[in-house]
Amino acid sequence: MKLTFAPRMLTSLVLYQYKNHANSTFDLSRQVHCFWGQNGVGKTNILDAIYYLCFTKSYFSSYDNQVIQDGKKEMFIQGTINEDKIKCLIRESGKKEILLNKIPYEKYSEHIGAYPAVMISPDDTILISGHSDVRRKFLDIILSQLDADYLQHLITYNKQLAQRNALLKEYKGKNLNSSLLNTYNEILSVHGTYIYQKRNSIIEELVQLVQQFYSEISEEKETVSIHYKSSVTERKLIDIFKENEQKDFYMQRTTDGIHRDDLVFSIATFPLKQYASQGQRKSFLFATKLAEFHLLKKYLNKKPMLLIDDLFEKLDAKRSQILVRIIANLNTQVFITDTDQARLKQAFAASNIDFGLSEIT
Repeated sequence: MKLTFAPRMLTSLVLYQYKNHANSTFDLSRQVHCFWGQNGVGKTNILDAIYYLCFTKSYFSSYDNQVIQDGKKEMFIQGTINEDKIKCLIRESGKKEILLNKIPYEKYSEHIGAYPAVMISPDDTILISGHSDVRRKFLDIILSQLDADYLQHLITYNKQLAQRNALLKEYKGKNLNSSLLNTYNEILSVHGTYIYQKRNSIIEELVQLVQQFYSEISEEKETVSIHYKSSVTERKLIDIFKENEQKDFYMQRTTDGIHRDDLVFSIATFPLKQYASQGQRKSFLFATKLAEFHLLKKYLNKKPMLLIDDLFEKLDAKRSQILVRIIANLNTQVFITDTDQARLKQAFAASNIDFGLSEIT
């Protein structure tokens, strides 16, 4: 059975000295492709490499030098998505390059959103239990793919924020340069207001999708909700910076702004972090990622690739069956890892999905 849909289709992947893959080549021309094998053999690294092709960076590693195989000084990832050939490489000199059809990008940000993808990993439970920066990053990843201007505003805001913080530290114990601080306040307000407005505009639709998918996956009766928490809701950003100048000077950092925004997750009006069971957390996590998928599909008019690491971890049989059914109905390209070949075969045997299996050793 051949594919009859037209998502961004990854058909081949080559990894050279990427994490624990010295030199690996994969044929990936299936709707669902499953990688199975024992823990530690590099299954997750394959998904991470696909993510790197789409986002020009790793999902799991903060720094590019962490993706190069131990003892080596260079690496590359090469993939064909539809007719496009994408190559991400780090040279021995440390220089990083991203090429589309052999032509290097001047700015990596130009690549974001062209090949949308959604990663679902066991580590994503930090979205619920972790710091607010993780939840802001979740929103930023969605919006950066939907809106190139958003990504540029975010990049500029973060750069200006770092410079404002450096100024506050530099003037410790001295008379603060108010004129320069006001300049940073004004620049940050312009970019931060744009970011707030975009974040706020997508929340209602995100909540509706999360609630829809949570109900479908969990078959639970309780309601989940997401509240966007931002001080900009009540005050202008420029006023926030001015009102906090003395506090910021004392703390030597910018204590408030859109870099402090958060998403508050609730289940039946109670904080999800404290009151949700393990199954409820897993269902909520999958629901948020499926909501992300549908937002990208709707606004980009492209079907994102779905990357699922350890699909069945901590999922009971019933939730697993529901999730497989949802995946089948997405009608997009999906990559999955698991430790159990038989479990994967059984999960997709009953569906009319063109799926393949690769053992990773």
